[in-house]
Amino acid sequence: SSGINAEYGGSPYQHAKPMSIPIHLPGGEYHVTGFDPSSSVAEVICDLESSLGIRSARESGYTLLMEDPVNRTVRVPIAHSSKLCDVIAKWETNLTPAAATIPQVIGLHYEKFLHLPAAPVLCVDTTA
Repeated sequence: SSGINAEYGGSPYQHAKPMSIPIHLPGGEYHVTGFDPSSSVAEVICDLESSLGIRSARESGYTLLMEDPVNRTVRVPIAHSSKLCDVIAKWETNLTPAAATIPQVIGLHYEKFLHLPAAPVLCVDTTA
């Protein structure tokens, strides 16, 4: 997508990867993380954790969330197997027509996310 190249192509910081994007952290700070077109969300999270020296998402309960393209106050979890470029492209296509006329940049947030495991299936004897 040309929007990806325009918004994410130039990096204010030096990265070994061709693109970079700010990821908002708890406390109002952010960290600029490099990625390439084939980088999965899991790889971006691992790079972020490594560069910040923090525990893995699996241990901490944190994950990468994106702002909803229609309601920017809503944050949505991103599948770790997704390619970040695909996530950005899909986000851009889901902008409302009014919002699409103003340059927009996806907001990514590394935050605590409550994930409840599926409830176990209970076997109940209905013959009694």
